[in-house]
Amino acid sequence: MSINNPPVNNDPINSAAMAQYYVSKNGNDSNDGLSWATAKLTVDAAKGDNRRIIVGPGTYAETLDWSGYSGVELVSAVKWGAKLTSSGEYTILLGESMSIGDFWVDNTNTVNGNGALKAVSKDDILLHGCKCIAASDAVINDGCRSFKISKCNILGSEYGYFGSTSAACIAIIEDSFIDTDNLWQACSVSGIAVGAGNLIIKDCQVRARKSSDTITHSSGIYALATARVLAINSFLSGLDTSPAGVFANGVLAQYGGHVVLRNCIAVSGSTNGTAYDLNGDAGGTISVDQTSYSTAAGAVADQQKAILDLVTP
Repeated sequence: MSINNPPVNNDPINSAAMAQYYVSKNGNDSNDGLSWATAKLTVDAAKGDNRRIIVGPGTYAETLDWSGYSGVELVSAVKWGAKLTSSGEYTILLGESMSIGDFWVDNTNTVNGNGALKAVSKDDILLHGCKCIAASDAVINDGCRSFKISKCNILGSEYGYFGSTSAACIAIIEDSFIDTDNLWQACSVSGIAVGAGNLIIKDCQVRARKSSDTITHSSGIYALATARVLAINSFLSGLDTSPAGVFANGVLAQYGGHVVLRNCIAVSGSTNGTAYDLNGDAGGTISVDQTSYSTAAGAVADQQKAILDLVTP
């Protein structure tokens, strides 16, 4: 099997010091996995601490609980050529200091709160160049610090990225496309939803589409409770085309959530409900600087306008 082994950019793990294992659809789990000629057949059979695992093209129907392992770098030998798919609670439950590069991760479970990639109270997580698709939530950060998403394509039916209500959540998302399709049940939908902690979004397109229910909202970014979100150079969109929609938002901040927008575009649209480019209500606030939007509701602080008012006679 002749496949190049591409490096994973921004990898926090030093691959040179790690054992390297191989997985192939032509492999066998009784093999040692130390070369393509002796590759493992399943991804789970290659698990272990402090190792780089290179996976050949093909679909691997596996549910991976790697929460007890650390220092793992999981790489698709061909970008999106290796696909992990599951109908379980998650497809991959991540471990400490884990990096995933160029994988396609899919999850078909429609139960609220399930997802393709999930990490619970782990640190130093990196997703780079991945495609994540889920019938509920695509990527779930449940109380993790140092959680980074870079150059990924993420699609969830409820949430693209969900940061839990744990104050420990600290994450950055950059150069990524995040979307929802709202195909499977009545629910609110958000490209990015954050319940607590800090999140930076940079150079992203974040979109939420709602078409099949009448409940709550569709929001590009949804921040609530003690969430603090900074979005830079990003496009944020909410769209509601459901039969009896409620409202759609480019950005929604509620119940104490705070969003700061810098050099962004926020847009919304609704065929049946109210559309707000920016919507801060129930104690939520949104601050904007050099950001384009046309409609707003609730507590929105336009920093740029405030500065102009101070300096203009």
